[in-house]
Amino acid sequence: MNQKTKECVIKIEKFESKILSCKPVEFANLETLSMVMLDYDFDGEVFDLDEVFYAEDLKKSDYEVRFAEDNVKGQMMIIYIDIFGNEKREIKTIKDFRK
Repeated sequence: MNQKTKECVIKIEKFESKILSCKPVEFANLETLSMVMLDYDFDGEVFDLDEVFYAEDLKKSDYEVRFAEDNVKGQMMIIYIDIFGNEKREIKTIKDFRK
């Protein structure tokens, strides 16, 4: 029996960079997102990169990050990086993706 692997989706609807500058520049929503990095088996200490999604690919996918549910072992860490090198981190479990 062949079971189809379930897919998880991270839908990025809003992303803004907070920068301090003498000459502030306004950016549109999602314009400063550079990449999203995933660690499918985050141990709580060390981020071990498993997959990366770059801005160009995120735009093409309507800012959706898709991955197989089977990839997640325990908890995962998601790191969003902006064009300035700043990052936002989230820790999720597979329960966060189930409806």
